[in-house]
Amino acid sequence: MTVKQNKFHMVLFVLLFGCTLSTVSLFSQGSLEEEDPLNPLTKRTKILIGPIIGYNGTSHSGSFQSISGDDRCPNFSTGSNPGFYAGLTYEMQLGEEVANSKSSIIFRGMYESMPAFFEVPGAAYPSRLPNGTEVVSTTRHTTNIKYNMATIEAVYKLNLFGSMFGFTVGPSISFPIGSSVEQRFELLEPNNVKFEPDSTIPAERYINFDRTIITSPEGPIKEVNPFRFAVKFGVHYEFLVARTLVVPHLGYNFGVTTTSSIDGVRINALQGGVEVRFAL
Repeated sequence: MTVKQNKFHMVLFVLLFGCTLSTVSLFSQGSLEEEDPLNPLTKRTKILIGPIIGYNGTSHSGSFQSISGDDRCPNFSTGSNPGFYAGLTYEMQLGEEVANSKSSIIFRGMYESMPAFFEVPGAAYPSRLPNGTEVVSTTRHTTNIKYNMATIEAVYKLNLFGSMFGFTVGPSISFPIGSSVEQRFELLEPNNVKFEPDSTIPAERYINFDRTIITSPEGPIKEVNPFRFAVKFGVHYEFLVARTLVVPHLGYNFGVTTTSSIDGVRINALQGGVEVRFAL
């Protein structure tokens, strides 16, 4: 992804999130105009806003081969790595009486990282130790993916049974703002063997005392899709502290679209975090 594309996606994200907040603000102001003058808070829609931060237990699944085009490289199918998310939330409580409201619409704007590490066992190769002993070496192929996004969400919240426990569900749209892929071929055992240099491979690709070959140097994901669409499900519990809600939550981010038009890789994530919302 080029720098120009990154800037375009960032501008688009800011505009969409700004328009979302503006629309919600207009809606809430409209409800204030309909208040009963004898009881002005009866129909008022309460607004809460605050930060969100959390952990992404990311899983990439699909099927792709080595970017280097090496026929000896097997298919990669599943990879995982920890990531994170951070941003702002904007909650609009629903219902005519704020005190009894158990449902709301929550808008979020976030920065997210959803990386992955893939590992596939390689073939066993005969090797010769410095003392002349012949052994069999074990190898592996790896792929390390970094995938960062600007995300906007709109989820419906419902607290159950008159409690502070509830669930959320809704769509999530993300715009990639940075991605990279690097692939390696590594010797695992024994520890005292190394690859013999190959004139067709640049010398700088041999690292770790010639025990690792960078088969595909780090570079952006090829033909990355312009956006990622997902559906989110989650549960939460709200702690009320004065006029502030502290909301630990746990959820699942189910990816619908793929990351690239040439790779069938989808990203899912088990997410856990905390939101803090202040009443306006």
